Amino acid sequence: MALMVPSVLALLLIPAVFPLHPPLHVKMHSYNMGAILQWDAPLHRKSSLTYTAMFKMHGKNTTEHVVCQSIKEHQCDFGQLPSYHGCYTCSVRTEQGGIMSKWETIDFTIDRMTVIGPPSVTLKSQGGAIEVNIQDPVLKISSLREVYTKVSYHIRYWSKEHPEDGHNIPTMSQYHHLRPLVPNTEYCIKVQVFVHDYNIKGQDSNATCEMSSVTDAEHKWSGKLVAGLVVVSVAAPLLLLVLWSSYKGRRFLNPREPLPERFKQHPLDCPAAPPPPLEKFDLVCGLCEEPRYHALTHPRGSEESPAVEDGGFSGEMSGYYNIIGRLVFEGSYQNTTIGI
Repeated sequence: MALMVPSVLALLLIPAVFPLHPPLHVKMHSYNMGAILQWDAPLHRKSSLTYTAMFKMHGKNTTEHVVCQSIKEHQCDFGQLPSYHGCYTCSVRTEQGGIMSKWETIDFTIDRMTVIGPPSVTLKSQGGAIEVNIQDPVLKISSLREVYTKVSYHIRYWSKEHPEDGHNIPTMSQYHHLRPLVPNTEYCIKVQVFVHDYNIKGQDSNATCEMSSVTDAEHKWSGKLVAGLVVVSVAAPLLLLVLWSSYKGRRFLNPREPLPERFKQHPLDCPAAPPPPLEKFDLVCGLCEEPRYHALTHPRGSEESPAVEDGGFSGEMSGYYNIIGRLVFEGSYQNTTIGI
């Protein structure tokens, strides 16, 4: 009974010493090594309440760091804490007109309780594979590799046509090649950071999609195939032209219809051309009279004339020559052609 009296007195004195109620639901929100203390207003809230928040580290250095003082918001951003290792005690209280509530405190270990955000992911399609480039999330204190000793990545990828057929790949490297893949297919990828030190799973990155390409060998074969098609497209018409020309030449030299016999004969075997028609001439004889005939046959200066043995024939020929002489030398047949 004697022990109960001090307890009852303490309960009676608390409202007098701390007339304000402290904040409710105090919690620490940490994202990528940041620290934001959050709380709710007390149940019996009064107007014009303010809050003050502070933190201190466990250990030898117990200095209290007041970060937010007499604020009306229900949260306080502690910013960059002194160290990413160790435990912190975070406190907040209610204030009004110089009256203060008791401190409401929580303990917080930043490297174990922080939430690791998603990494940044870039994709590049090359040689039939997709190259995944992973960049660690940016922390408010130091870097991911300095805070934690062992970090890996969980890669999940799937084809956009069949999202239910996903594949998971754990890797320690920030550069990874996904293969084998179906050529000319769009794949989507998500990456998550995993901290082995405290089994912390980070947030998934946004789905990033990339179209897969053909392999280097397939690319070379496709190039050769295109070159072959170009050569065939050029050579085929030329070959057809040569064949057609050869066929036409053969048809010309060896026609289906036989040549007429007259075309097959040798030029020397051809019949001779008929002789030109004979021109018709009238036979005309001309006789000159003796003096003129004598002048023609015995020109002047000759010493003697041939002797005529038959005197009777000379008389007859003399008359005959006279007749012919008139016809020839007097111009009766000047326009008459004489054929011999």
